[in-house]
Amino acid sequence: MSAPSPGERRRSGAGANLLLLLGSLLFVFLLCEVGAFGGSRGARLRPNTRSQFLNHSLSKRDVLIEVNSLGLRYPELGKKGNDEFRVLVLGDSITLGDFVPEDETLTRQLEKLAAGRSKKILFINAGIPGAGTMEELYLYQEVRDRVQPDLVLVEMYLNDAQTAGEFYVKSIPPLFSKSRFLTWAANRVQIVGKTFFREGGVKIDPKWREGFRAGRDLKSGNMFGSKDGFDFEIYNAYMDFGLAWNPRSWEILDGVVASLRQETHEKGTPLAIALFPVHIQVLGGYQDHYPQDRCRELCARRGIPYLDPLPALRADWQAKKEKLFYDHCHYTPYGYTVVAHAILAGLDKERLIPGSEPVAERDRTR
Repeated sequence: MSAPSPGERRRSGAGANLLLLLGSLLFVFLLCEVGAFGGSRGARLRPNTRSQFLNHSLSKRDVLIEVNSLGLRYPELGKKGNDEFRVLVLGDSITLGDFVPEDETLTRQLEKLAAGRSKKILFINAGIPGAGTMEELYLYQEVRDRVQPDLVLVEMYLNDAQTAGEFYVKSIPPLFSKSRFLTWAANRVQIVGKTFFREGGVKIDPKWREGFRAGRDLKSGNMFGSKDGFDFEIYNAYMDFGLAWNPRSWEILDGVVASLRQETHEKGTPLAIALFPVHIQVLGGYQDHYPQDRCRELCARRGIPYLDPLPALRADWQAKKEKLFYDHCHYTPYGYTVVAHAILAGLDKERLIPGSEPVAERDRTR
């Protein structure tokens, strides 16, 4: 048998080197997949912490905050049981409820109201102080594989466009989007692109409020009873809750919601959106529901169920005059109760959560 020629030996060596290189790249890729959970964006609760607010500035109560290993104000999540239905509730400080004990938060009240159904429904509190819809999208990307939600509920507030003007997304093909590492890398490339190539979302122009004022001499006055008094508060909070009266903010939010809709759709997870009002929409005689109308239109356009607690809050206030808010947006425990009933009724109406009858029976009636 003749010895291999020098050319054959070179080809054999090159093939072995190529296989070694491919094997090394695959090994590195697998390591990246395992480590791709890091690099969160925006504020986060510190995982595995336990702290206490003494005489909280809103509720004037001592409040214990316990955070699990995922950075969520919720008990530790174990392996998902067959009898569990998990709702991941994304939101800001209104959802977090750091000013009331955990048992009185909105998510806990939803759990209590939904008890005794065909499945145990967990409403998992993923609230982050100061978060907007953009940050909530990023948090969803970080925790979805470990939470394994059956439904994602986004609880928006009127100022969610504050940071969303910095948002833009370039989607990657569905086959590659299943990779945590490639999704992580794509997001980082977008940050580089925005930094070096000035790509990005549309920022809010602070001068928009002058168009809203339309030459009127708006002054502080009867915010609950007159249009000018109400509009002064919008004008004054033009970069906070007043943003929801700026049409451009809804154009910006539409892009974020579309990306969130795509992310949940790829996982086969339904998405629903609720919008919290500001107190002057609830407690006053003058009615202006422009933000709710725009959010409803956005959700209809994107095929997303929309839940609006404003009518229930107004009706309860008119009937009982019981304190609903600590300030302009954060709810008292009673206020949370009213909102929880409204949201649960909306989820049931949209048939997004298990009912009290067996699941097989519900499926036959659809």
